[in-house]
Amino acid sequence: RKALHDNDIEVIMGTPFKSVVAEPRSTKERPALRVDTGERTFGCDCLLSACGRIGNSQNIGVECLVPKGLKLAARGKLIEVDENGYTGVANVFAVGDVATGSMGLATMGQNQAARAVRKLFSDARISKAGAV
Repeated sequence: RKALHDNDIEVIMGTPFKSVVAEPRSTKERPALRVDTGERTFGCDCLLSACGRIGNSQNIGVECLVPKGLKLAARGKLIEVDENGYTGVANVFAVGDVATGSMGLATMGQNQAARAVRKLFSDARISKAGAV
């Protein structure tokens, strides 16, 4: 945690979000988000939401992305993703406990996160056969 703090990364635990929206000045190269928890509103350029060990995607706002192409699987708890964690909605990736294919295992979620980051920040794509 000290390393996070030393790099000005704030960790907020046990806090549900009311909303997360892109600021008007936000671009793909320089994201700017506004997060509202109900008790506090803050800005950030990156947001990691770790929601628990089971598919816990309810009440975090993913339902509003369904009209844009996001697909919810098995009773609406898991988000369907491709091999890179892509949801089918521009710039929206899901990994770990909320994504299909993780089986609730931390190692699978870590692997999915690495694939999503590579896809987001480079043109590299990871497949079962290796880097493409």
